[in-house]
Amino acid sequence: MALNTTFGDDVLLLGDQVVWGTCMLGDDFGQVDSASVKRTADKVEIENCAGNLKSLLLTKPRFELTLDCIFDTGVTAPGLMEIIALPLVGVSGRVMDVTVKWEKGKERMLSIEVTHWDALTDAVAYRLDPGTGAYTSMDA
Repeated sequence: MALNTTFGDDVLLLGDQVVWGTCMLGDDFGQVDSASVKRTADKVEIENCAGNLKSLLLTKPRFELTLDCIFDTGVTAPGLMEIIALPLVGVSGRVMDVTVKWEKGKERMLSIEVTHWDALTDAVAYRLDPGTGAYTSMDA
């Protein structure tokens, strides 16, 4: 199954790459329980006065990765906005949600949701310091 992207092979991959069956956070190896990569966009339906679909507008095209992986209890979960490479599509995304979960008969799992927006391919993430009002680059 091909997931089409508007970018060629010139996209720079940053951070730790996901390899099927094995994943890595920093220097710690874990096991992938499940992973999915989704090509999606927000859909806006424009209807005529009779309620029939006149056109469809796709906004914020993006890739989304959902990664469930097993790590030792001493491994720290990734922080929000950290960079993780998405498998198959050759782009890197930002961590949006992290859940630590335990299931019966299984070890501690991390569920990590990552998003890459087409419009932000070359963008730099900044963090606002509420005390000083200064912005600092998260990519430095």
